[in-house]
Amino acid sequence: MAGPARRPFNPSASQESAKIRVPRVVTDPIWSLQPWPIDVQVAGKVAQIQAEPASAWLGVLMSDNFSLDDVLVTLAPNVGAMVDEALYSEQLSFDDYAELVLDIISHAAGRPWHIALRLIGSARASWDVIGAKLILKGIDASHLSLSAWLDVALLTMLQSMEAKDVAMFNAKLEAPPPGADPDDMTMSTDDFAALMASQ
Repeated sequence: MAGPARRPFNPSASQESAKIRVPRVVTDPIWSLQPWPIDVQVAGKVAQIQAEPASAWLGVLMSDNFSLDDVLVTLAPNVGAMVDEALYSEQLSFDDYAELVLDIISHAAGRPWHIALRLIGSARASWDVIGAKLILKGIDASHLSLSAWLDVALLTMLQSMEAKDVAMFNAKLEAPPPGADPDDMTMSTDDFAALMASQ
């Protein structure tokens, strides 16, 4: 008696997915393990942003009119109060403030902030496909760290592309933000606005 028909092994199919180059953009894998609190120093004082899942971060970073203020107002009002005080007393400039918030995003995302924001923008733009694939994979943003969610979202996006489009996507993803100094990756608030407008 014949058993069920077996599909012949197709090595080219598995090699095709293996050929996808996943860019090495993760700066610290520990941020992918679970949501962690983030210690923030402002004008000599230290405050902590409590550990939040990806869903909390994405609720801010994926919004239509995202601004840097939203990160502190929504996710870290205690840090926001310290920042307001430091800005008022001129212990902190507005560019220092922008750098502080972008550094917070980098920590939570486990990769440079501009790469994280581009990934989030790309996921939002192709959500009809990417969102459904993440749900089918059982990816629950309310249980993962932002960094882990971005790990899966990136791989899902790359696997959803035509092979010819992957290199261009990776090049755009890894490009320095407009106006940034490649050595220290600082950026003015105007340049940040230009990056967000280009998403």
